[in-house]
Amino acid sequence: FLYLHPQYHRLIQLHGLPEEIIQNPSSTVTTAPLKNRLVAVTITCPDRPDLPQLNKKLPDTMTVQKLKGLLQRVYKIDSLDQVLSYRSHKTIGKDNTEIMIDDDLKQLSFYSIESGDTILLR
Repeated sequence: FLYLHPQYHRLIQLHGLPEEIIQNPSSTVTTAPLKNRLVAVTITCPDRPDLPQLNKKLPDTMTVQKLKGLLQRVYKIDSLDQVLSYRSHKTIGKDNTEIMIDDDLKQLSFYSIESGDTILLR
């Protein structure tokens, strides 16, 4: 790796390690374990009470497009017809503000979705 990327150490000294990278005691660089990057969310369809509520653990690196594909398989709603938003667990009871999830290419982490949040499928 260092032979192919000789500027790696200089860039690390200049900018620091990437956020998802952890330095092991053996000085090898590995990515953070997947279980540390999972967010436990509740997925509901408020406009369709006949559809079951779903509790899922999703990686924060999952794109909105992949989430829509998952929801299409579970709820049989075409991904083009899906409108997603979410409510933060921090604002439930205080404010029912819904934040639109409208960019299919963004990761869930872009929207600051955390464990305990509710994703709304309309």
